[in-house]
Amino acid sequence: MNAMSDHDAAPAADSLPSMTPFREASIPKLSERASGLLTYRVAVDGEGALHLSVVANQGGAYFSTEWVPFQRVRECLGDLMASGASFPTARLLDAYHGRSVNNGGFLAAILRHEGLLQAGDPPTRHRVSGDWDAWETAQHELAASGVPLASASSPSGVKGRRRGRRSRATPSGDGHANT
Repeated sequence: MNAMSDHDAAPAADSLPSMTPFREASIPKLSERASGLLTYRVAVDGEGALHLSVVANQGGAYFSTEWVPFQRVRECLGDLMASGASFPTARLLDAYHGRSVNNGGFLAAILRHEGLLQAGDPPTRHRVSGDWDAWETAQHELAASGVPLASASSPSGVKGRRRGRRSRATPSGDGHANT
């Protein structure tokens, strides 16, 4: 099934603040079976809140370009922040409105790359690590001092499958796993 239900739909574009992307990185995926790189952006909205978004995926699996508020990621992991307990990737799915099974794994890869998660026990699980407050402060400083990205289009040569239309400042549809 390729259609999302109304419950899973991302918020309407006109209900979201505009985004100003200020960082982009291309990183390896976590799955040993996955190939290619995942490209993501870090942005700040008009109210100063941080957001993360996958913008490209080499290898062809569906991905969501939804802007995920960093605060929502923190809320998903709230009780795990101090406990050090390992958790499954599925725990991160609640950070998204869309429900693609790829969302959690891609977000975990981003958070590991940023030093905010590390491999858990077993290594396919995750554990909160790093100083989240310091990371958030550093991102705000970078956003305030840097020049926004010139374009929100995918870097050349980095393509994945996504559904729906996509614009610079709004999320778009969400795909489903390519199994």
